[in-house]
Amino acid sequence: MVLHRGPIIKVLSAVTVVVGTAMLLPMLVSLYYGERSEAVAFLFCSGPMIALGYFVGKRTVVPERSIIRARDGFFIVGIAWLVMSLLGALPFVLSGSIPRLIDAYFETASGFTTTGASILIDIEGLPQGMLFWRSFTHWLGGMGILVLTVALLPMLGIGGHKIMRAETTGPTMDKISFTINDTAKILYKIYAAMSLLQIALLMLGGLTLYDASVHTFGTVGTGGFSNYAASVGAYDSFYVDMVIGFFMIAAGVNFTLYHSLLTGKIRQFFQDFELRYYLMILGGSTLFIMVMLLWKDFYDNPIESFRYAFFQVASIMTTTGFAT
Repeated sequence: MVLHRGPIIKVLSAVTVVVGTAMLLPMLVSLYYGERSEAVAFLFCSGPMIALGYFVGKRTVVPERSIIRARDGFFIVGIAWLVMSLLGALPFVLSGSIPRLIDAYFETASGFTTTGASILIDIEGLPQGMLFWRSFTHWLGGMGILVLTVALLPMLGIGGHKIMRAETTGPTMDKISFTINDTAKILYKIYAAMSLLQIALLMLGGLTLYDASVHTFGTVGTGGFSNYAASVGAYDSFYVDMVIGFFMIAAGVNFTLYHSLLTGKIRQFFQDFELRYYLMILGGSTLFIMVMLLWKDFYDNPIESFRYAFFQVASIMTTTGFAT
């Protein structure tokens, strides 16, 4: 099997730049909380990644008519997940927050793939900047970091469609614009808008900007990392449960449907086969568990039964994994 090395190296270089640039945000969070060693760790990782990715990408020559084939796309996606997980683990190791590379790699891979499994025992013992980065990997991986790469870097237009096909799982990623770059940008704008809205609503419920951001990353990315051992249950708030529950469900919907909704194709949105069955299963499961909770006398109040049934069904169906 012959792979086209030029486009592959160029894409991986771009991914390295994206991961390095993303680390600047948790670096600022670390500085805000006075965590100097963590901020330095992010800087020492971010700078070389951006520089290396930029210069390797610039020096890599891709023939004008070069095409990334399907097998190239699958190879890029597979190797990119391994590379970005390794790069993302470095700040944990350098700062001493997670000293062993294998543990840090596991935590970061779990974050980027939105799996949500963790090796941490004392979650709240980690510095704020590191917890922010841990959850931010969910946000980056939720839509797919390679989709973000395609959206931000026009030079990837030559193989963007194959990369997005290989990157996305489940139902087919519909093309909603003339170019795959534009499609990726539209999807990420919707993703970002949803994230900002959830942050704002959580802050209205009394959460700090930091807590609201961390839980939003875990919600829209459907990964479930929290900065508290008790997860969302730490807030013991009906309002917070409802907001996060709603956005977990929203994040589980095919994002191309939101584009249909925003462009006035309301009928197409509600007639979607996948969406209708998704909501039917969600509603039926919530009702069944709510009745069972009341029947078994777990809760006397129907509202409380609905609260916990709705949240847990949403968390399980979307594989987010938040708990109350």
